Amino acid sequence: MAPQWCSHSIPFINIHSPVCSLSLTSGANMDPDTRRKFQSITQQQWGQLGYLDQDEATPTRGTIIDNSLPIFDQRTSWTLPAGMTDDQFQQFSNTLSPVFQLATKIAMSPASLEYFYYILYSARGELVELSSHHDSSTKRFAKTYSIGPEETARRVGAALERLASSLKWAFTNPETWPMEGSKAVTVWDTQNLSRPTMIMEDATCRGTPSRIHLSTTFLTTLESLHSQAGDNRNQILNVQFQMAKTILHELTHALDYAINNNAFTMATMLKNGHTVQTIPSTLKIEAREPYFEGEGIAELGCSWENYVFGGYVDWKFGETNTPSFVREWPSFLSEYEFTRGAPDSSPVRRQWVVPMTWLRRLHRQEFWDAVDPGDVRALHIPKSAYQELLNPNGGTTSS
Repeated sequence: MAPQWCSHSIPFINIHSPVCSLSLTSGANMDPDTRRKFQSITQQQWGQLGYLDQDEATPTRGTIIDNSLPIFDQRTSWTLPAGMTDDQFQQFSNTLSPVFQLATKIAMSPASLEYFYYILYSARGELVELSSHHDSSTKRFAKTYSIGPEETARRVGAALERLASSLKWAFTNPETWPMEGSKAVTVWDTQNLSRPTMIMEDATCRGTPSRIHLSTTFLTTLESLHSQAGDNRNQILNVQFQMAKTILHELTHALDYAINNNAFTMATMLKNGHTVQTIPSTLKIEAREPYFEGEGIAELGCSWENYVFGGYVDWKFGETNTPSFVREWPSFLSEYEFTRGAPDSSPVRRQWVVPMTWLRRLHRQEFWDAVDPGDVRALHIPKSAYQELLNPNGGTTSS
């Protein structure tokens, strides 16, 4: 589950530049509250980032060659509404096809493959240095030896292909369980616990099947944008990227569950009537999501984003006139609690505007054709225009 927008509790500084009437659709104005949030960024900077124009070379569907992973197959992997007609399915497929194409490219990019490989093959070590107010432990994992880009892609690709048989997706009303207001969440699939998942070459490595719920807001937002008159390509490209990124954020959780046999054991016990209180503490420790290297928060989806994009990518969900930002992670900008070590004491952290020029490139096949298989920084988001945010809990050291 990704954290929600939390700027309401974090004051902005650096507010002396001219106010810019920006929108992802050129010519439209932001509401006053939105303008105040972004007034540290000048009109010239918005222009350089590509937000004040449209790009005729990038259609809303992008130009990526359709080679989506089997894990995204709409007929076999998605829970579709009962009674959906062939025409309705075709519309559903047409709307989401560019998202799955982009998600496939990002999933198989150098840094993403490398991070997935670490999840699958790195040894899990015991973690002891938790914050004093936490009385439980969990595991950590770190970078393992390199086997080269080609073999990494082969092994991860094979694991994702095997995962497709047990992973299910669904669009879910964000106000119902298990969403509880989130834009996405991954849960153990307790309806599919007849056998554990086996996605590794080692048949003894087993885990838990998952079900990924995505907010229906993604789908309705895209459908609404496609039905609107006028040129709103920037908005569509931004939403498509955010949805692709969120899909892979959640897939990272599912990949970890798929190799955690202790999670399967715990999920089975819960299904059979146990409560969290009656589960042995040692099993709960083994079933938890691990930390990656020295990060202070055990949240693999955000950790994956940080590794692939150079930060956590945030967007005020559903507000199509609001740009995306890439934030330092982990930091006080996270809504997650620091469970390991001391909380972030930096008085100020930055969030950078995600350039529209970069988002357009991401939707073009020629961009992906030029990616070096060994370049783990290939998708790091360029950072130029930024906002500085004050730590609401104070801070004692400079960032």
